Amino acid sequence: MEKRKATSPGSGYWYSIDALRTIAVLSVVAIHTVPFEQIYPNFTFALTNIFGRFAVPFFFIVSGYLYALRLQAATSVWSVLRRRLSYLVSVYLLWSLVYRMYQIFVEGHRIFFARWAVKNFLINLFFNGIQYHLWYMAALIMAIVAITLYHRYLGDRRWPLVVIALILYGIGVMGDTYYGLFAKNPLIAWITRQLWTTRNGFFFGIPLFAAGYLVSFYPVERDRRRIYGLALVASLALLIVEAVTLEAKGIPKDYNIYLSLIPLSVSLLLVCLVNPHWMKDTVLTRLAKYSFGIYLVHLAPHMILSRFYSPRLHQNPWFELVYTPVVFLVSLGLTALLYHVPLTFLNRFVRQPRGRAVGGSAPGVNL
Repeated sequence: MEKRKATSPGSGYWYSIDALRTIAVLSVVAIHTVPFEQIYPNFTFALTNIFGRFAVPFFFIVSGYLYALRLQAATSVWSVLRRRLSYLVSVYLLWSLVYRMYQIFVEGHRIFFARWAVKNFLINLFFNGIQYHLWYMAALIMAIVAITLYHRYLGDRRWPLVVIALILYGIGVMGDTYYGLFAKNPLIAWITRQLWTTRNGFFFGIPLFAAGYLVSFYPVERDRRRIYGLALVASLALLIVEAVTLEAKGIPKDYNIYLSLIPLSVSLLLVCLVNPHWMKDTVLTRLAKYSFGIYLVHLAPHMILSRFYSPRLHQNPWFELVYTPVVFLVSLGLTALLYHVPLTFLNRFVRQPRGRAVGGSAPGVNL
C-alpha cells in the first residue's frame, strides 16, 4: 500500500485549529440553548441554523485530517485503531451512563424501560446517541473504523472514497435539509423510518471524516492562501443562500447537513493549515484543551438549570443574553475540574487521548 506523507505548511502545531475548536464548541452550546428564539427568531435562525452549523463538520474534517497523519506515520494501523477505540468507546459509554442515570432520576423507571426497548436502544447506541448530543461520539467511532479499514485495504486509491463519501453525504442531505423534496423517495422514507434521521455516522460522520482524510494526501501550499480564503468566503455565502432559500420554502426536516458544508469545511481546514499561528496565545487557544469535555458536559447543566426557572424567562432579552454564556462557563468549570483533578478515572471523562499527531492537535477527538 502506498505510504504518502501529508504536506502542510507551518510549524509543529496549528493554533488556528485550536482557536476554531473553541469557537465551534461554543456554537454547539448555542445550538442547544437556542438564545433569543422567542424574541428574535430570525437572529436565532442565523446563529444556530446557519453560522453555527460549521461546528460539527469542522470537528469531523479536522479529526479525519489528523487521524490520517497518524495512520500514515504508524507501523501498524491496527494499533492506532485499537488505541483510538479503547479510549473513545469507554468515554462514550461513561457519558451515556451518566446521562441515562439522570433521565432515570428525572423521568422515572417506567419511561426508562419504555425507551430502552431493544430496537430503540440499539439505534440510539450506534446512530443517534443515548443522549442526543452523543450521536457525535457514535458517528466518530464509526468513521474511524471505516476510514481505518479503507486506508488498510484501499489506501492507494482515492477516487473510490470520494465517490462513496459523496453518495453517503447526498443521502444525508436528502434526509435532512432537503427532506421536503425527497420525503416520498423509498430509500429516504425507509432510512428515516428506521433510523429517524440521517444525521449519523453513515451519512454525516464518514463523508466529512473522509474529506479530512483525503485532504491529508495533497500539498497544502502557503502561496495559495488567498485562494483558500476566497473559497471560504464563497462557500460561506453559498451556505447563507442555501439555508435561507430552503427555510423560505419550508423544505428542511432539520438543519444539520447542507450541501455547502463540504466546501465550507474543506476551505476552513485549508485556511487553518496555511495560518498555523492564527489566534496564538489567545484565550481561544488556551481553552481548546477543554473543548472535548465541554461538548460532553454541556447538556448536563443545561438540562438541570432548565428545571429551575420558568420557561417565560426565555421572553426576557436579558435572560437570553446571559443564559448561553452561563451554560458555557458552568460546563467549562466542570470540565476544568474533571480535567485537573488528580484522579485518572475522572480525567478520562473529559481529556482527549494523549499524544500528538505530526503538526497538530491529538487526532480522532478534535472537538
